[in-house]
Amino acid sequence: MKRLFMLATLIAFLTMLFSGCKMKKYDKLDQQYATDLLAPGSEVPDFTLKDIEGNDVSIADFRGRTVVLIFWASWCPDCRAEIPEIKEMFAAADPAKVAFVSVSFDKEFDTLCSFVKENYLPGVQLFDPAGKKESKVAGEYGVKWIPALYVIDPAGKVKLGTVVAAKVALELKGKPSGKNFGTRQPCSDESCAIKSSARMKRIIVCFFCGGLALQLSAGEPEKRDADVFAAADWNWQPLGKGAEYGSAQLNLFESTQFISVIRYKARRYKADIVDAPAEFADSTEALALRHNAIGAINGSYFNMKTLYPTTLVQDNGVRRGETSGSEVFRVDGVMAVRCHKVKIIRCDTTQYAAITRKHKEAMAAGPVLLLDGREARDEWPGSGFYAKRHPRTLIGTTSDGWVYLIVIDGRFPGQGIGTTIHETAMIAKMFGLKDALNLDGGGSSTLWTKPAGVVSHPYDNRRFDHYGQRSVPNIVVVR
Repeated sequence: MKRLFMLATLIAFLTMLFSGCKMKKYDKLDQQYATDLLAPGSEVPDFTLKDIEGNDVSIADFRGRTVVLIFWASWCPDCRAEIPEIKEMFAAADPAKVAFVSVSFDKEFDTLCSFVKENYLPGVQLFDPAGKKESKVAGEYGVKWIPALYVIDPAGKVKLGTVVAAKVALELKGKPSGKNFGTRQPCSDESCAIKSSARMKRIIVCFFCGGLALQLSAGEPEKRDADVFAAADWNWQPLGKGAEYGSAQLNLFESTQFISVIRYKARRYKADIVDAPAEFADSTEALALRHNAIGAINGSYFNMKTLYPTTLVQDNGVRRGETSGSEVFRVDGVMAVRCHKVKIIRCDTTQYAAITRKHKEAMAAGPVLLLDGREARDEWPGSGFYAKRHPRTLIGTTSDGWVYLIVIDGRFPGQGIGTTIHETAMIAKMFGLKDALNLDGGGSSTLWTKPAGVVSHPYDNRRFDHYGQRSVPNIVVVR
């Protein structure tokens, strides 16, 4: 009992530590980019701009409600990166109490309208034709960098000014959202001494906690999982020319996982995208056999009723599917193939044209799991798609020219429970992947090879066997 209490205390302590470190990162960004924003308590200047429907909208129209005011542009990568967080905030907020108002500095009105509609952006969308540098509104609100976000109270006064959407989310939840850097206060001798002492205490605590974290990481779950993975018997079987497939059931993340994998050298085989929407859709196995493959996995997201893709799909230079706004919360990358080389590219919809010009085969999916051997995000969203365990499919590459196609079974307690997105990224790292992209999962997840048929355990028939495939409109084949 005493050990359990100590463990619980340690977990609580580490949670506070890492939350604090994360907040320091947010504060550092604000310290760099938010110092010119209006200070908390300031009354916000009124302004009037047109929304995308052509209506005049004033910020004063929202008095009586908390306002999340966002300055952004569709051409800004950092702004686009905050869209999933903003969508989650909007979905969680009570519209009677909280209004979301965005001011865009896009150069063209039509560009803004198209982006908003394609990506289903929430809230009131306003257009400032002056652009960021010439904008009177930006000048009055101290906006030098975008995105810039404010939380404005119902009386029209600033509660928070920041460049980090996560701090807005904390503010809306009533949690501490870190420091405000929207004002500079002179530092007296006494206050400077106090701040200096506080900084020294933080340094000591961080030094101690860093050593403690290193000790924990040396022998705790992550290392144990890595050891289990390294000792697993994958029962590798040849596919020819050095390619092979295997599978293993093992205990990872304090759960039972069943993982199937195909790996091959890119110079010896080629990955291709097979696009077969609507009436041409079929199981991964049937499509793979139809296209003379030695191995295959299911592809990207699609509409279950129409069997049309809901993401970009380009097959042999023919571009069919496009990424819908409903997929933006998870689709942030493209698997692209040129000759024999597979590339995982982190991007948004504005970069598709350039990618498809250079690559005949391209498929948008997501999220990107790994870039240069590291998890693609410092923190994954907490929604069910990310945080719950599901069957997963992914594709990845190593620095020495190997391509991996991987399926993690799911929804079979005691046999193959599935993984969160973070756990999926961890498995990609255990395989030694440099870059990795998550594909469609759930009941679609299927790995097939020509010698053995379906190796994974598709969930669509709710049985832990090899017969539960569903029809899909695209797959990735090796041939």
